[in-house]
Amino acid sequence: MLKKMLSPNIYTYSKRTRNPMLNYDVFAFFSSVGVAIIAIAILEFAAISIQIILLATGLLVFCGVSAYMRYQRFGIVDPVFLFAIFFTLYNGTLLLQVGLELYLGFPMKLNYPTLVDENTFLYAAFLSFLASIGIFLGCLLSHKFIPISNDVLNSLNKGGILFIVGTLFFGLGMVLFFADFQRVGGFFYAISLSRGVRMSLLSQTRGNLPYQPFVMSGIAFAWLGYFLRPLRIKRIIAFGMLAIWLILMLIQGDRRMLTYSLIIIFGLYCSIKNVSKVKLNSKGLFIMVIIYFSFMSFAQLRWLFTPLIRGEISIQQALSWISSNASVEWILPGINEFGGPYFTLLYSIEKSSNPLYGSSYLSAIPNLLPRSLYPGEKPPTIAQDFALHIYELYTPSRESVIGWGYSPVAEAFNNFGIMGTPIVFIVITFIWALVGQMQRYGTLGLLSFSLLLPQTLNMNRIDFSSSFMEAVYSIFVGLIGYIMCMILKGNFSRR
Repeated sequence: MLKKMLSPNIYTYSKRTRNPMLNYDVFAFFSSVGVAIIAIAILEFAAISIQIILLATGLLVFCGVSAYMRYQRFGIVDPVFLFAIFFTLYNGTLLLQVGLELYLGFPMKLNYPTLVDENTFLYAAFLSFLASIGIFLGCLLSHKFIPISNDVLNSLNKGGILFIVGTLFFGLGMVLFFADFQRVGGFFYAISLSRGVRMSLLSQTRGNLPYQPFVMSGIAFAWLGYFLRPLRIKRIIAFGMLAIWLILMLIQGDRRMLTYSLIIIFGLYCSIKNVSKVKLNSKGLFIMVIIYFSFMSFAQLRWLFTPLIRGEISIQQALSWISSNASVEWILPGINEFGGPYFTLLYSIEKSSNPLYGSSYLSAIPNLLPRSLYPGEKPPTIAQDFALHIYELYTPSRESVIGWGYSPVAEAFNNFGIMGTPIVFIVITFIWALVGQMQRYGTLGLLSFSLLLPQTLNMNRIDFSSSFMEAVYSIFVGLIGYIMCMILKGNFSRR
């Protein structure tokens, strides 16, 4: 099915990049600016609901044009393309929902601990709109100033050593995974706790083990080895590793790590198989809709795992609850994954404080140190500080602190204000364009590229410091794995 959805178009960079599409860039620029000017002109005379819808539409235009430009040049797994798509999901969809609800006179469907004024949504829509302009300008600048490598993927070995190292790293990651849960009584005890309590205990207890970068590197190495030389035994082991990880993440209710692994594998597949375009036929669109509904519905159902494991309810009772409570509202952005991070932007607008002047970004460097090695008490990230603040102010009766994530728009606004928001996104987009070139530089470049690719999602839902730490840890462990491959390759070649 995957092969039917993907059309193999080889990355012929020399043909594409000799024509830099300047005419298209100029057309895209002026058409987008024209839409923006018209929208802003109408805003002066429209109701707040219409203004929010227009700004959300402008966001869709700028992100859509940016994504299309990158898709045409670099294909489906380009980091800027993915970042723009995820930004649209985490910002544009919620704004459209709120705008339509206000326009139709419906109550806003939001899982927030406090009411949010419609003027706050309008301000947030304007900031998100400015951020989308930053993404668009970042695309144009990257096309002009980043040279595109014409190198073909070379120096890739036959995949045997990569697969061995990947399997070892995945196994080590699994050992660290279960050992990490021993801090709070073991894996099976931990999953009997509610997700909030479990995550709170793990974050507060010292001695956390870095299983995530080993698991992700293991998946990347093993699947790259499989794609380079798709033997039957490799396929069985690779899919077995993936199945184990997916089952563990489903039991925990962790969609993020589940999605990470799929993004890594998809990125490697498209790069190795030279797949640059996806045929979005009716079957492909149907599958995408099913995946979206499944992920959004899963967020409303994962709490059932705890009482099921405890034996407090039966499977029949769980199914009865689902049939009685299932609702179309489960797929609305405001009560799902996309609503949490956006609340940080709304709250930042209503409770505006002094600018941070880049401190939350600079803190990413010392935040790399584990808590056990940090001199003194390790300060919380901006997202952790926000979650604790909301817990103490609005939900102190809850059994644990709930994480909200953190909007990159909120972080840019809190650091540099209104005018700094688009500039931050210009820089972010430019950096992702640089990352997109890494896949053209042999084995290490491709592995690094695939390990960074999930952060196009994560950076839209969490603070920069946390995303940066994940990226650095993954690259560091990946580099260790690559060095092991080189050592093993040298030993085998001497034999």
